[in-house]
Parts: sequence; structure tokens; C-alpha cells
Amino acid sequence: MIDWLTAVIPLKHKRINNGGVTAFDSDGVERWTMAVAKAFQGSFESSIQVKSNDITECREYGQLLYISGNPTKFLQGHNIIGTDDLNLLTLRLLEAIAPQAGFEVDAFTKARVLRGDYFVKRIDINYMFELPSLSDVRAWIDAAGMKSRTRHGRSTVKKGTVYYGQHSKRWAFKGYSKYDEIMGGEKGHRLPPHLLNSPLLAFTENKLRLELV
Repeated sequence: MIDWLTAVIPLKHKRINNGGVTAFDSDGVERWTMAVAKAFQGSFESSIQVKSNDITECREYGQLLYISGNPTKFLQGHNIIGTDDLNLLTLRLLEAIAPQAGFEVDAFTKARVLRGDYFVKRIDINYMFELPSLSDVRAWIDAAGMKSRTRHGRSTVKKGTVYYGQHSKRWAFKGYSKYDEIMGGEKGHRLPPHLLNSPLLAFTENKLRLELV
């Protein structure tokens, strides 16, 4: 499933105005201006950062829409299960943001997104693997931390997660227990209250999650 997406989508739209940051040189001449992203809330706690890029001279319309966040959490409130259909997920995300942001997703844009005609700057992809028990998941992470390596070099283990290339700007890989992540107490990883008594929590107990960034 897709766990994070940062993308730039060609779409003429009324500019999302959330202020900006401007840089000046030592003579007081403006060098560049960058729009500040605006957070749009989903049906649950998760939000998506959205801003307009390549603003036209009149500054009323943007030509490119910049989106960044966890589309799966934004749409359904959790990221235990989801889809790896990137284009369909991106379209559903756009359609969910549109009413809040004040733009429409026209038929041309829908077709463009469904055929993948947009720029992906970052994507996180993960798969879950079923092991016999939670202790086996934790043992796998410990063993991987001691015995495995990639072109980045030796792996590192931090707070129950094994990392490869943790600070790389190109790609990184990690493995962790989804159950331990949910039960760790961090706000961004907890299940929504209405799902605490669902089968989702028990489903994660013996699952190892491997994630490529």
C-alpha cells in the first residue's frame, strides 16, 4: 500500500492563499517567493498539506498543485490496510480536497491523473508479512539490525525499527512491527477511537511491515 505521497499535479486553480516566504538579497532586492502550504483536514485526525506552485503574474491562479501527506490516513483514518493503485489514490485524494480548497477536478484532470501524467517527488510504499507471532516480528527486527546491510552500509535500530539509509535523500528502507507502532502511544500512529474495538488491531499483532521511501 502507499503510505505517503508528495506530488505536483498540473491543474489551473484559484490560488490557495496561505501566505508565503520571501527572500531578499543584501541590497533589498527580492530573490524568490515561496508559498506556504495549507493543511486540509480529512474526515479523521489526518491532514494533507496543499499549496499552489508556479503562480501566474496576476497571482490569482496557480498552474500546479502541490500535495504532501498520507493519502490513506486522510481518506480512511488509518493506514493498516490500503491500496497500491497510486493513480486512483491520487485522484480520490484530489476529489476529497477540492471542496475545501475551492477548486474542481475536471474530466481532463481526472484522465491525466489516472494515466499518471503528474510528477511524484516522494512516495512511501509498504507491504506487510505475516509471521507466527509478535515475538517473531520483534526477533526478525533485532536480527536484521545485527546481520543485514545494503549499499548504505550497516542497518541501524532505533525504538524497535530497523533502518537502512535512514537519512538518505534518494531512498531509504525500514522494517517495524505495525502493532508496536499503534500501541506506542504516539498521536500520529494511534487508531481512531471508533476503530479500537474493530478487528484491525488484532490483525496487526503478528505483522512485519517493510517500507520503502
